[in-house]
Amino acid sequence: LLHVFARFAKWPEAERSGPPPKLGLRHAHFSNFTWHHTRAMNLAAHVAFNPANETVKEMLASAMELLRVVVDKIPRDARSKPGPGNGIYSPNNRAVAAIMLAVAEGRAAQVTGDKDRAVDFVKEAVLLEDALSYMEPPYVLQPVRQCLGKLLLDLGRLPEAEEAYRADLRTFPENGWSLLGLYHSILFQEEDATTKSDTRQEEVADLKRRTEAAWDHADLLIDSSCPAFEASAYLWGSGKA
Repeated sequence: LLHVFARFAKWPEAERSGPPPKLGLRHAHFSNFTWHHTRAMNLAAHVAFNPANETVKEMLASAMELLRVVVDKIPRDARSKPGPGNGIYSPNNRAVAAIMLAVAEGRAAQVTGDKDRAVDFVKEAVLLEDALSYMEPPYVLQPVRQCLGKLLLDLGRLPEAEEAYRADLRTFPENGWSLLGLYHSILFQEEDATTKSDTRQEEVADLKRRTEAAWDHADLLIDSSCPAFEASAYLWGSGKA
């Protein structure tokens, strides 16, 4: 459930979720890591909402330090066959945690003003995600390229954002998250262009239609490919944005 809260930036709900019980099970360390990861992302949302709050910034820094410690407590993934990487029969807890940690590092860097480092961390997470073996549903609930695209979009690096969204759509065809991001990335490029392209204008119109179709039956208004990386993510997740 914590993965879902983080996916949709439902931080008030996440705050009401206490730490997991201390059970002597193989996956207990990953569950503990997931809780600490969600807490760090929640604190990052608070920093984004109120950058002048030095106390919350210190809390975020402490949460990230703890997250780096907790990830090392997760047992190494056993290798299995068939499939690339660790194989389809491995839980890949350590591998998924490494991806989540890199995403959290990127988000923390983003909200504290280190934009270039944020991009580097999230790109690292993309590479780690690509190395995972195939699984349905995917091991990672939040495809990382959707967050990379959002980060690049906010930085005005529009061609790079477009590339990230196109790559995600090759992996997850017609998914509404990256259709929305691709629509915005091309739309903004066309708005800035001195010479308009008929082909690009037609693509913008087509992407708008496909995005609306993808979200036609959704019960939540989505305006970001990665709500957790929104500048006002805390309000976004509370439903007050």
